[in-house]
Amino acid sequence: MSTDSTIKVFLKDVAGMLTEIDIASDGTVLNLKEKYSELHTGITVAQQKLVITSSIDGQVPRIALQDHLSISSYNITSDGIGSQSRPILVFVFNQM
Repeated sequence: MSTDSTIKVFLKDVAGMLTEIDIASDGTVLNLKEKYSELHTGITVAQQKLVITSSIDGQVPRIALQDHLSISSYNITSDGIGSQSRPILVFVFNQM
């Protein structure tokens, strides 16, 4: 099992700008690009899905993976329309 690999993901905002994020196997977000530092992220986990949304608290998130879970896929959606819309990155977990 290769647990030392990083996961490369992208957050997409309403204007279509992409923010590249590398996530280490321990759940640490390794980089949030300087040019896009205004996009802060927060994390919620529910029913084997990990959801990253933009927030205003500025906390660098950690992804808490339980030992029996692995990330199988992710997709980007939006939580609203217009200027209130925020990018949401949804991970789907696999039971191991």
